[in-house]
Amino acid sequence: MELNLRRTLDAGLIAELNKEVQDLHVAEHPDVFKPYIKKDIESFFSSLITQSDMISKCCIVTVSQLDM
Repeated sequence: MELNLRRTLDAGLIAELNKEVQDLHVAEHPDVFKPYIKKDIESFFSSLITQSDMISKCCIVTVSQLDM
């Protein structure tokens, strides 16, 4: 398995990658988490990205399964 890290400030991309996690949270705790609505999640991540202390923390992890 190969892990790749790359920094991104693309709130839309982060929101798309977050869908599966958000769906799991909603399934387990619907009283706490809202259903995934891309524009709402994108807005949330966009607001995080604009906070100067969060910019350095925005990254995505991709996992690749190498042929063995």
